[in-house]
Amino acid sequence: MDTGSVALLGAVAGVLGAAVGGGCAIGAAALTGRKQAAAQHSHWRRQLRRDAYASLLSCAFKKSGEIDKVQTALLRGSLDLATAALPPALELEALHEACNLVALEGPQAASRAAGELLTAISGRVPLLLLAVEQGSLGGEDDLLSFECEQRRREASEALEAFKVLAQRLLD
Repeated sequence: MDTGSVALLGAVAGVLGAAVGGGCAIGAAALTGRKQAAAQHSHWRRQLRRDAYASLLSCAFKKSGEIDKVQTALLRGSLDLATAALPPALELEALHEACNLVALEGPQAASRAAGELLTAISGRVPLLLLAVEQGSLGGEDDLLSFECEQRRREASEALEAFKVLAQRLLD
């Protein structure tokens, strides 16, 4: 083998090495790009779930507070039935919308817990409407008062359970 052949062989080896190295670099960049895109998508989905969970928690907390005020006023006999803002306090449309958003974003456990929360809060409304019809809640010994308080506790527990689940799902 003469010097020219060795030089040519060396040049071919160099070109092949550069081509293989370049191909590996391009492959690594493509793989990194795919992983980064997947990570960004995962972060975006987590943010959507977080927003849905936060919206439901905020709405449920607000609605429970409004219902609590009606229940307290009925217990005290201080609810002016002529001017009471019962329809806004007892409307649950925003809560339904927030639950639907959680059901859409999932997962199934969050959807189930959101449904339980909605059921617990909405279960308070018919009892309060019955108390309004009667004019007040009778007091601690009254069966309707007892049932209203029981439903209030159930709603509070469902709210806490959803919050704990949401935190676990977002970790």
